[in-house]
Amino acid sequence: MKEIMVVTTLLMAPLMHPTTLAGSLSDEAIAWYNSGNDSFVIGHYDQAVKYYLNSLSFDNGFLSAWTNLGAAYQQLGRYQDALEALDTALSIDPGDSLAWNNKGLVQTDLEQYEDALFCFEMALKVNSLQKESWVNMGVCLINLDRLDEAGKALQTALELDPDYDLAMFNSAILSGRLSDKEAMLEWLGKAIQENPRYAKEAREARYFSPWWDDPQFIELLNQTKD
Repeated sequence: MKEIMVVTTLLMAPLMHPTTLAGSLSDEAIAWYNSGNDSFVIGHYDQAVKYYLNSLSFDNGFLSAWTNLGAAYQQLGRYQDALEALDTALSIDPGDSLAWNNKGLVQTDLEQYEDALFCFEMALKVNSLQKESWVNMGVCLINLDRLDEAGKALQTALELDPDYDLAMFNSAILSGRLSDKEAMLEWLGKAIQENPRYAKEAREARYFSPWWDDPQFIELLNQTKD
């Protein structure tokens, strides 16, 4: 069996609900929730967890707080806690596409790829325009060696957003798996053009190890100083 390494921060995208909400929620619940989102986006996941829990102490039925709590737990590697939070979100609203997406991310981290694929399919059934879920589905399908299907999922993400760097980077990985060096270099170059951090990732990710000594690959990465 071929081993596929999953790099969550690069290959999959957690989704967060909006930072402000109105309606029947208390001001305290919304304030703590927004503080959690502020902490999440700067990578302070432990603090985000505390803020989301504070929010839920004011309104235990706050769907968005449960969904984002699950995303924060996933970033911390607290997978069982993440699944419990996301299952709670889905019990409140079984049609929440963000909760389905984030549950799929947790199961991908746990290498439960079939279960993860189901989650991404459910997310897209609710919201077929959710580009992150198309990329996440593509990652799952690569892990399952269903490469043709992976290509279709990534292509759909790029049709939704032609400048989507995550889809480009994963298309480079897929092309490498298919031993298509020309396409791999083209997609990787596009991804680096959108976001130079991918040059560093390509130097370190085992996906690209067959080309680490390849002159064209080296030249491509050397065009970007990171």
